[in-house]
Amino acid sequence: MNTRLRKMEAGEVDALVLALCGLERLDLSGHATEILPRELMLPAVGQGALAVECRTADEVVRQLVQPLHDPISAACVAAERAMLAALDGSCRTPVAGFAEIERNRLTIQGLLLNEDGSKEIRGRRQGGIDAAAQLGAELGKELRSVAGPDFGLG
Repeated sequence: MNTRLRKMEAGEVDALVLALCGLERLDLSGHATEILPRELMLPAVGQGALAVECRTADEVVRQLVQPLHDPISAACVAAERAMLAALDGSCRTPVAGFAEIERNRLTIQGLLLNEDGSKEIRGRRQGGIDAAAQLGAELGKELRSVAGPDFGLG
């Protein structure tokens, strides 16, 4: 991160977009000049989510990691990933998504861009937490439908 900040300070780049949590972790949050609102830039699907993976049959490890499981985060990530799957997206697809839960209602926002970023399609779905993946899949299908075959999804 310091290398990127040095390039910015030296004028080698015009702008730099970094995660605020990364700057905070390194005690460099004073370098942030603007926090981009979600209306301007949604994050990548699953951005900031952490996962711990273990063997299904390893009950000892499963018991150890169980307290780390956050059902709210899991529902949000499930919605975001379902949206991405419905779009047949990958790490090379210009898709963004953000799910959050407030008052036991999940809201997912999605953003689909064409390859050069000149066109965008946004969508939003709300519903119960228990329908997280379904809401994400529905939003992905809606975005894909609105985009049509000529949008450049690949």
